[in-house]
Amino acid sequence: MTQLTERKVVVFAGAGVSTEATRVFPWTFYDEIHGLLDLPESNRPAFPKLMSLFCQRPDGRRELVEKIRSRLAYVGSFPELYRMATRFHSELATLFYIDTYVTTNWDDYFERKCGATPFVTAEDFAFWQTAGRKVFKLHGSVSNFGSIVATDEDYRRAQRELQRGTLEAALKLMLATKTILYIGYSLSDYDFLNIHGYISNELKQVAPVAYIVSLDRSSERKFKSLGITPLFTDGTYFIEVLKKHLAADKHWLPDSRFVAVPSALARTNIEHSRLHSAFTLQATPDIAYCAAYQDGLMHCFERVLARFHAGDYSHKCEVEAQLLKYEAIKRDNTRSRRYLDVAYIEGYMNGLIYLLANDEERKHMPFYFVYGLDGQPTTLAQYKRAIRGKPAAHKAARALATRIVRERLGPGDDLHHTPFLTWKVEAEPPRQF
Repeated sequence: MTQLTERKVVVFAGAGVSTEATRVFPWTFYDEIHGLLDLPESNRPAFPKLMSLFCQRPDGRRELVEKIRSRLAYVGSFPELYRMATRFHSELATLFYIDTYVTTNWDDYFERKCGATPFVTAEDFAFWQTAGRKVFKLHGSVSNFGSIVATDEDYRRAQRELQRGTLEAALKLMLATKTILYIGYSLSDYDFLNIHGYISNELKQVAPVAYIVSLDRSSERKFKSLGITPLFTDGTYFIEVLKKHLAADKHWLPDSRFVAVPSALARTNIEHSRLHSAFTLQATPDIAYCAAYQDGLMHCFERVLARFHAGDYSHKCEVEAQLLKYEAIKRDNTRSRRYLDVAYIEGYMNGLIYLLANDEERKHMPFYFVYGLDGQPTTLAQYKRAIRGKPAAHKAARALATRIVRERLGPGDDLHHTPFLTWKVEAEPPRQF
């Protein structure tokens, strides 16, 4: 666990966690190409040799790439198949401690499900130090047909490139002091043997500790002879259990805390509609602050759902750091009397607080906002009592809302706060967020 929490684990993912899993396709891509070549069952050459034989046919290379593309497209056209093919990636997505992946798969599942930036060509590695998740695609990507590595010739070319300065340096940098976790490979997997052989032979000085997650108990002795510690279980289940062991980790926000976010977003949308059905800005300008607050709440929930897959919100400390940042922005806006921005920030911050709150605390989250009021309303009925028949809680805010409605809005117009804020702290220039 120490290697994990210190961000020293690199995942090497093979076809077994993607479309080649038996739960996704009843036959492998190898079997499909083997059948098209009408070879006898006794003649089963290595994967790249088989692909080379196929490419010897007229227009074979184009046809091979089309077979790859159509296989992935077929999976993508059936949500059930897509969920099964990306089951591992979806489970891995919120494990923010792992931010570097290496794969021999052609699909774009790490990009889609984990928010990783793909590194495919030598030119890409000039940007290896860029922040964020990365996936090193050893055998190219379906997003770039020319990069696909499949045949004997392709493998030799990829090997030569890997032994050149830029890629080799990037791989050494990636693996220095790291632990390798192989998932989705078998002992008979050509890619696995090729990769591990390269790491063992070419990177001896930085060759890291390695584990393999596998269901093949019969290969235990062979794995150990290769210097790899086997962990016999399903890859997705392994990640799931790993995350359960993080329950006591003070930095970890369990996936269960995100389950209620879609419902909270739906509730906020409903309350937003109720607000505008019960009031108009022209008759009650004060509701501009409530509307801005609800916009902030909705935008926070929407962003959490949009970035959940990248692990952005699974780190408690990162969420708390965001809250501190927005508290500073709110103070700046309060001093500058940008009251609509203050209301919006209150909503956005409450969305972040909702993530960290327990179930009991979540029941009391306010869905309405009155500027200057202590104890904000959670229902429309409470909101009505708070603003009707009472003096304004904040006279300057009310005057500003009245002026904005009078000067900027026509009859029937609504006021919508976009997800941008202008702010400054101390002597820094204004920034846009």
